[in-house]
Amino acid sequence: MGAFNSTTTNSTYKDLLSPLTVQSLVRPEQQLVKLSTTSSVGAALKVLAEKRILSAPVWDEAQKKDVGFFDVLDFVGYLQDHGNVANNAAAAVFATEVVKLVNYSRRDPALTVSGKTSLFEVVKRM
Repeated sequence: MGAFNSTTTNSTYKDLLSPLTVQSLVRPEQQLVKLSTTSSVGAALKVLAEKRILSAPVWDEAQKKDVGFFDVLDFVGYLQDHGNVANNAAAAVFATEVVKLVNYSRRDPALTVSGKTSLFEVVKRM
């Protein structure tokens, strides 16, 4: 919130950013990748690899909202804590529902917004 420390600055940012939306930053050829809360970790990692990305939001269909992000750091941390390869527990990690690993690394708290959200609103929430 340091950027919004004066009325003049706030007004300037608001004037510049309010007309722009999150969706306006996305190129037409880009696709939004979302994972389902019921996706397995293995399936989620496959999607990340195929799309050449490191993280994606996790969508809860029942709640109709994003519940957080899953990223490769969440997987690595969870695997380190639960994936004893000697007893084949690693296979169980891949079958785990991805929602159980959302922000496991505690390094990416989610700030989810819709494509219609103005960039000014996004900056205010940060």
